Amino acid sequence: MKKYKKILIIFVSLILLYNLAWVGVFYLKYTPYTDNIPKRENGIYLLSERGYHYSVKKPSYLSFTGNLAITNDEDDLSLIIWPLLTGGYEYGLQILGENNNFYSVMVDSDMNYLDDENSESMDKDLVNSLINKRAVEIEAFKSEVNRIWGIN
Repeated sequence: MKKYKKILIIFVSLILLYNLAWVGVFYLKYTPYTDNIPKRENGIYLLSERGYHYSVKKPSYLSFTGNLAITNDEDDLSLIIWPLLTGGYEYGLQILGENNNFYSVMVDSDMNYLDDENSESMDKDLVNSLINKRAVEIEAFKSEVNRIWGIN
Protein backbone atom coordinates (compact mmCIF):
# COMPACT_ATOMS: atom_id res chain seq x y z
CA MET A 1 0.00 0.00 0.00
CA LYS A 2 2.90 2.35 0.74
CA LYS A 3 4.22 1.83 -2.79
CA TYR A 4 0.92 2.96 -4.33
CA LYS A 5 0.83 6.02 -2.09
CA LYS A 6 4.31 7.06 -3.30
CA ILE A 7 3.30 6.54 -6.92
CA LEU A 8 0.14 8.58 -6.39
CA ILE A 9 2.09 11.41 -4.72
CA ILE A 10 4.62 11.45 -7.57
CA PHE A 11 1.84 11.42 -10.17
CA VAL A 12 -0.08 14.27 -8.50
CA SER A 13 3.15 16.24 -8.07
CA LEU A 14 3.96 15.91 -11.76
CA ILE A 15 0.48 17.10 -12.71
CA LEU A 16 0.83 20.09 -10.38
CA LEU A 17 4.27 20.95 -11.79
CA TYR A 18 2.99 20.79 -15.35
CA ASN A 19 0.08 23.08 -14.44
CA LEU A 20 2.42 25.51 -12.69
CA ALA A 21 4.69 25.58 -15.75
CA TRP A 22 1.67 26.31 -17.95
CA VAL A 23 0.53 29.14 -15.65
CA GLY A 24 4.03 30.60 -15.83
CA VAL A 25 4.06 30.54 -19.62
CA PHE A 26 0.47 31.80 -19.89
CA TYR A 27 1.01 34.77 -17.61
CA LEU A 28 4.72 35.53 -17.58
CA LYS A 29 5.59 34.83 -21.22
CA TYR A 30 2.47 36.18 -22.95
CA THR A 31 1.20 38.99 -20.72
CA PRO A 32 3.85 41.48 -21.91
CA TYR A 33 2.57 41.03 -25.47
CA THR A 34 -0.93 42.07 -24.39
CA ASP A 35 0.14 45.40 -22.86
CA ASN A 36 -0.75 47.34 -26.05
CA ILE A 37 -3.56 45.04 -27.17
CA PRO A 38 -7.02 45.39 -25.58
CA LYS A 39 -8.94 42.32 -24.50
CA ARG A 40 -12.37 42.02 -26.14
CA GLU A 41 -15.54 40.75 -24.45
CA ASN A 42 -14.94 37.28 -25.93
CA GLY A 43 -11.49 37.09 -24.33
CA ILE A 44 -9.55 37.66 -27.55
CA TYR A 45 -6.76 40.23 -27.58
CA LEU A 46 -7.27 42.28 -30.73
CA LEU A 47 -6.30 45.76 -31.88
CA SER A 48 -7.21 47.34 -35.21
CA GLU A 49 -5.46 50.54 -36.19
CA ARG A 50 -3.48 52.14 -39.03
CA GLY A 51 -4.80 49.55 -41.51
CA TYR A 52 -3.55 46.57 -39.51
CA HIS A 53 -5.07 44.03 -37.15
CA TYR A 54 -2.90 42.78 -34.29
CA SER A 55 -3.80 39.79 -32.17
CA VAL A 56 -2.35 37.80 -29.31
CA LYS A 57 -3.39 34.19 -28.83
CA LYS A 58 -2.30 33.01 -25.41
CA PRO A 59 -1.71 29.27 -25.07
CA SER A 60 -4.78 27.11 -24.51
CA TYR A 61 -4.98 25.20 -21.26
CA LEU A 62 -2.00 22.84 -20.87
CA SER A 63 -0.53 23.92 -24.21
CA PHE A 64 2.65 25.95 -24.30
CA THR A 65 2.11 27.36 -27.79
CA GLY A 66 0.43 30.67 -28.47
CA ASN A 67 1.09 33.23 -31.17
CA LEU A 68 1.14 36.86 -32.18
CA ALA A 69 -0.28 37.89 -35.51
CA ILE A 70 -0.60 40.91 -37.72
CA THR A 71 -2.73 41.06 -40.83
CA ASN A 72 -3.73 43.78 -43.26
CA ASP A 73 -7.23 45.16 -43.88
CA GLU A 74 -7.65 43.03 -47.00
CA ASP A 75 -6.83 39.92 -44.95
CA ASP A 76 -4.64 38.62 -47.78
CA LEU A 77 -1.31 38.81 -45.94
CA SER A 78 -0.52 37.77 -42.38
CA LEU A 79 2.61 37.43 -40.31
CA ILE A 80 2.41 34.95 -37.44
CA ILE A 81 5.02 34.91 -34.70
CA TRP A 82 5.49 32.10 -32.19
CA PRO A 83 7.47 33.11 -29.10
CA LEU A 84 9.72 30.21 -28.14
CA LEU A 85 10.01 29.04 -24.54
CA THR A 86 13.79 29.17 -24.81
CA GLY A 87 13.76 32.72 -26.20
CA GLY A 88 13.63 33.86 -29.77
CA TYR A 89 10.81 33.43 -32.25
CA GLU A 90 9.57 31.38 -35.17
CA TYR A 91 7.87 33.15 -38.05
CA GLY A 92 5.26 32.23 -40.59
CA LEU A 93 3.61 34.01 -43.48
CA GLN A 94 0.17 33.44 -44.86
CA ILE A 95 0.05 34.97 -48.29
CA LEU A 96 -2.65 34.99 -50.95
CA GLY A 97 -1.55 33.82 -54.37
CA GLU A 98 -3.25 33.46 -57.67
CA ASN A 99 -6.65 31.77 -57.91
CA ASN A 100 -7.31 32.78 -54.26
CA ASN A 101 -4.94 30.11 -52.95
CA PHE A 102 -3.43 30.84 -49.55
CA TYR A 103 0.10 29.72 -48.85
CA SER A 104 1.23 29.19 -45.28
CA VAL A 105 5.01 29.05 -45.07
CA MET A 106 7.68 29.18 -42.41
CA VAL A 107 10.21 31.98 -42.84
CA ASP A 108 13.20 33.26 -40.92
CA SER A 109 13.36 36.63 -39.17
CA ASP A 110 14.39 38.24 -42.48
CA MET A 111 11.30 36.71 -44.13
CA ASN A 112 13.29 34.24 -46.23
CA TYR A 113 11.65 30.94 -47.12
CA LEU A 114 12.93 28.07 -44.94
CA ASP A 115 13.50 24.94 -47.03
CA ASP A 116 13.73 22.54 -44.09
CA GLU A 117 10.63 23.89 -42.31
CA ASN A 118 8.20 23.72 -45.23
CA SER A 119 6.63 20.86 -47.13
CA GLU A 120 8.70 19.39 -49.93
CA SER A 121 5.62 19.62 -52.15
CA MET A 122 5.48 23.41 -51.68
CA ASP A 123 6.40 25.29 -54.85
CA LYS A 124 9.38 27.20 -53.45
CA ASP A 125 9.81 29.41 -56.53
CA LEU A 126 6.15 30.43 -56.51
CA VAL A 127 6.20 31.26 -52.80
CA ASN A 128 9.45 33.21 -53.10
CA SER A 129 7.92 35.13 -55.99
CA LEU A 130 4.86 35.98 -53.86
CA ILE A 131 7.09 37.06 -50.97
CA ASN A 132 9.19 39.26 -53.30
CA LYS A 133 6.07 40.87 -54.79
CA ARG A 134 4.84 41.76 -51.29
CA ALA A 135 8.26 42.67 -49.84
CA VAL A 136 7.30 46.30 -49.13
CA GLU A 137 4.18 45.24 -47.22
CA ILE A 138 6.10 42.55 -45.34
CA GLU A 139 8.73 45.12 -44.28
CA ALA A 140 5.89 47.37 -43.07
CA PHE A 141 4.58 44.41 -41.04
CA LYS A 142 8.01 43.95 -39.47
CA SER A 143 8.10 47.65 -38.53
CA GLU A 144 4.66 47.38 -36.95
CA VAL A 145 5.67 44.25 -35.04
CA ASN A 146 8.66 46.15 -33.68
CA ARG A 147 6.45 49.14 -32.75
CA ILE A 148 3.74 47.08 -31.02
CA TRP A 149 5.72 44.20 -29.47
CA GLY A 150 9.35 45.31 -29.65
CA ILE A 151 10.35 42.34 -31.82
CA ASN A 152 13.03 43.06 -34.41
